[in-house]
Amino acid sequence: MTPALGCKDLELLKARLHADIRVYGDFAARLILETGAEFDKAYQRAQRAKDAYEHSRQILNQHAAEHHCETEI
Repeated sequence: MTPALGCKDLELLKARLHADIRVYGDFAARLILETGAEFDKAYQRAQRAKDAYEHSRQILNQHAAEHHCETEI
């Protein structure tokens, strides 16, 4: 099977991954601003954002492997 050039699904998955990275970074950066109960809430949000990023990365890698897409990010 030849590599898929210009795969639209791959481009959408990359966009999702980049968005999830931005959200994770934003929530992680807020951790230094919070204390007490607010820190715990910020930590939980950052952890959920990290989980979303990791899931997006897994889906992107799986798609690329199955469809032989280029995964340059």
